[in-house]
Amino acid sequence: MTDDNKIKNIAKKYNVDTSYHRKKILSGDDVELIDTVKDFCHYIKTIKTYKYIVILQPTSPFRTFLDIKKSLKKFKKNNYSSLFSISPSIEHPNDTIFIRNNKINYFINQKNSMRQFYKKSFFINGAIYISEKNNIFKGRFINEKNHGTYIMKKINSLDLDDKEDLELTKKIS
Repeated sequence: MTDDNKIKNIAKKYNVDTSYHRKKILSGDDVELIDTVKDFCHYIKTIKTYKYIVILQPTSPFRTFLDIKKSLKKFKKNNYSSLFSISPSIEHPNDTIFIRNNKINYFINQKNSMRQFYKKSFFINGAIYISEKNNIFKGRFINEKNHGTYIMKKINSLDLDDKEDLELTKKIS
């Protein structure tokens, strides 16, 4: 989904359908992904019938075909309404801080600072989202009553959000 004609022209070279035109109001850094996907779903329902939406964000360059295949298999096997991919946390939430007024504050009050006693933690890596279209029309990807997760390897979960991430991925690949 893009509103950029340069990107559309590149996509057309690879036979990608570019008939959907994202509205300007749905473009920009402060627009929620769900709003753009919801608009696309309204558009696509006039062309095709579908039950599920799979979101594969381009900022996840190390996600593999196998990750996608396994997550879809798990989604179908467990009859989930929604699923997203997760990865083991690179840094544990107990070690996460924020700084306010030049003071260190912990996101989580630490009762035990020994790593051996930390509970295993994960983060939503943004690589794969699968959801029934009904969830999307309700303005959400996730149906908390019937939601699953697919665990990906850390190396497949690196997210490309800024120039530093790009430099890191160049060194890894």
